[in-house]
Order: sequence, then structure tokens, then C-alpha cells
Amino acid sequence: MSSQLPSIEEIKKLDVESLILRLNDANLGLSKDTLKFIKQQQIPGDIFLNLTLSCLKTYELKLGPAMRILQIIDTLKKDDFKNKIGLHVDYNGDNISAQTPSSEEIKILDADSLVLSLGDVNLRLNMDILYFLKDQEISGAGFLELTHEDLFIHGLKLGPIKTILRAIQKINNEDGQKNLQV
Repeated sequence: MSSQLPSIEEIKKLDVESLILRLNDANLGLSKDTLKFIKQQQIPGDIFLNLTLSCLKTYELKLGPAMRILQIIDTLKKDDFKNKIGLHVDYNGDNISAQTPSSEEIKILDADSLVLSLGDVNLRLNMDILYFLKDQEISGAGFLELTHEDLFIHGLKLGPIKTILRAIQKINNEDGQKNLQV
């Protein structure tokens, strides 16, 4: 996909014609037929961002173009999420500076606060994992109770599942070490 993605805020403000022009200018791989579909269905920017596969299939858009639209929407939302929380998580094993929060600190967090807290420490949770936690509206207490099965059911692959479970284990281990020091 192109690096010329518009922001979610920009997309929300666009009428149908402006949306089509912006999507076309961004060179996102949408065919002329797909752009024509958007025009025929009179889809402005704010509605575009809320399209679902079932909605697109109901109006008889072929699977390939429908998936391309959903891929673009997902990328836009992930980019917006990254910008809102101000994180550009790219762990390489260096610079472990932030202290791991305790389970008691984690338990009281809502979904947004959890993502901010987990993004600020070196638990190796990349942006896709943080976005998943936010998208699923997982609170701190819910995060600490996640199991392999919970994560698998939501379609996560083995790597992210293990990363999340290691983070939970690290938080719980830190609690144990703090208790021993007291």
C-alpha cells in the first residue's frame, strides 16, 4: 500500500466525490470499478471508515475489492491509533528503561490506559498487539486473565499469543519479586 495514506480525520470530512479523488490520488490499489461502487452507493468518508465485509457483500461488491477496502480501513485505523497514543513501538532488545507495572496497577486500567501503560514498558508488545488489545477493549483486569485459548479464538497467531502471555507472566513475576523484597 502507498505511503500517501490520508488521516482518519481527513477521511471523515470528505464528501463522496472528494473521497473518491483522495483515494485515487493515494494510489491504494483501488480499481476504477471499486471507486465507481463508492460513488454509486454515495459513500462519504465517515461512512467509508465504518464499512464491513457483510455490508460490502450485501451491495454485491466482489470479495477482492471488498477486502482491499477493508485492508485500507484497517491500515488507516492502525495509523490513527499509533498517532493518538504517540507510540512507535519497535523493540530490538535495547534500552529497557521503564519499570514493569504491577498487576495491581494493571488491574485498575481501562482499555485505553492499559495500552498506554503497556506501550511505555519493554514487554515486547508491538503496535499490532497493542492495537488488538485496544480494538478488543481489553481492560487491565481482563488482560491479566487472558489465556492462550482466549487469544486463539480471536484469530491471533502463535507469535503474538506467546508475546502477550510472556508479558502477563513478566508482570506477575515482577509482583513476586517485589513481594520477596518486602
